[in-house]
Amino acid sequence: MDDKNLKIAFLSTSYKAKSEVWIWKQIQYLKPFIAFIGVQQSVNYGTHEKIPLINLLEPQNIFKRILDKIKNKNLKTYQLKRNILSAEKRYPFNAFYIHYLTQAYELRKVLLKSKKRIFIHCHGYDVSWSLRSLKFPFNNVYDKSYIGFALEIQNKAIFIANSNFTKKNLLSIGINKARIKVLKFGVGTAVSSKKKMG
Repeated sequence: MDDKNLKIAFLSTSYKAKSEVWIWKQIQYLKPFIAFIGVQQSVNYGTHEKIPLINLLEPQNIFKRILDKIKNKNLKTYQLKRNILSAEKRYPFNAFYIHYLTQAYELRKVLLKSKKRIFIHCHGYDVSWSLRSLKFPFNNVYDKSYIGFALEIQNKAIFIANSNFTKKNLLSIGINKARIKVLKFGVGTAVSSKKKMG
């Protein structure tokens, strides 16, 4: 696929957090290629930088929501899948850019069947395989199916690691080195003027 024809579904769980200002900068850089931005929080506005902004957990009418809950044990996963497919009809895209492996896992039923390009941006905690719950009995946060998904989706996806440490964690479970790219966030610094020596 020619990159100039790239149309991205840019997916990030959070959007308003001050700790994720870098996401806004990334959107600015990728703006010509983004079909829509999908988040998992209520949004009171319909665009960002004139790009459509969608709440991927937006419920349908109350009757439909109750019916969905009865039929589906994991309502969140179902809503994400339904709203992604609905968004595709309005804003066609040919690539997923997903922040956090945890969100990719929630979309696994869509991604494993998809023929689109897939980029999964890993942030650290989402690939900390030994991470445990803070509550008794302190079970592992990520089970075998989560790691299994990471290994399976590598055949279709590129993993973007935010650090060499994140890359190391991906390699430790058997992700192919060729499927990992490191992209550090970086921090902008203002140039300070030198004080005149007296």
